[in-house]
Amino acid sequence: MPGRLTKALGCGAVLMLAMSQAAFAAEGTGTTTTTTASSGRGEIAASAGIDVTGGPAPSSATASKPRCGWEVYTDLLKVMVPQLGPGVLQPMRRDSATHGFLPGGSPASQATETLYKRTCPGAAGFTLSWVPDGVNVDDVLASAVQRVTAQIPAPALNMNPDPAVGGVVNIGLWLAVADPGQVSITASVGPVWATVTARYQRTSWSLGNGDVVECEGLGTPIVDVNTEEQGPCGYTYRWPSAPRFTGAGDLAYHNSVTGHWVVAFATSTGASGSLAPIDRTTAFTYRVREIQTVRVGEGD
Repeated sequence: MPGRLTKALGCGAVLMLAMSQAAFAAEGTGTTTTTTASSGRGEIAASAGIDVTGGPAPSSATASKPRCGWEVYTDLLKVMVPQLGPGVLQPMRRDSATHGFLPGGSPASQATETLYKRTCPGAAGFTLSWVPDGVNVDDVLASAVQRVTAQIPAPALNMNPDPAVGGVVNIGLWLAVADPGQVSITASVGPVWATVTARYQRTSWSLGNGDVVECEGLGTPIVDVNTEEQGPCGYTYRWPSAPRFTGAGDLAYHNSVTGHWVVAFATSTGASGSLAPIDRTTAFTYRVREIQTVRVGEGD
């Protein structure tokens, strides 16, 4: 690209960015994309960082998706050099280290950046950003996995009788946890994106005496508070929480409930599939009393 054209393109882009910055200042949340312009240097100074959308959502919600659209930007060439035909327009690239413009037709590489136009729903106009050509979708996926993992909650008990009340020998428990919804996050750098979605699958109850109950989904909240039978996802203690049965001196069974999550992913490359499952555990104590009944005969 001739030196005059390179300089003209740089100055023109700075002008466009400077004029539009105020309009984009309030755009969205959750993005680290930055846009700056330096008229003193006479160059575009916009860089695309990682953009994150999504988070916890109801179980019925659809998976998250990229918030903004990206396309290679060539309109600046049309403005500066109107005589260029559609077949001549090429992506604008620069050296990642020096930020110097590269000749037209230069191939993308690990050491180059390409100028993109970024448009977001609800935001007027667009922004220009230099996007590294060496973005690795696996790195973007790893970022999404890390963020999803950090937001998966531990199970919240929804059992009956509640631990605050405790149970009674031979009276059945109804075991359930509150619906935690799902966690779906999309991480993107320019047009490269990865979506990771975690959904609740099943529950494991450790009852403090070596017994374990496995339940699909969330379990079954109690439907009849007067029943003595255990629920479809339930358990019945046959012995009180005395030290000889619990191995502890606090008159309680030391229990835990573990929620098992399945994790799926999809990326801008078209790849999709399953990732390693994620577990979260809540520990709790549960006291079980034994009620003795005494029959009194006639005449006593």
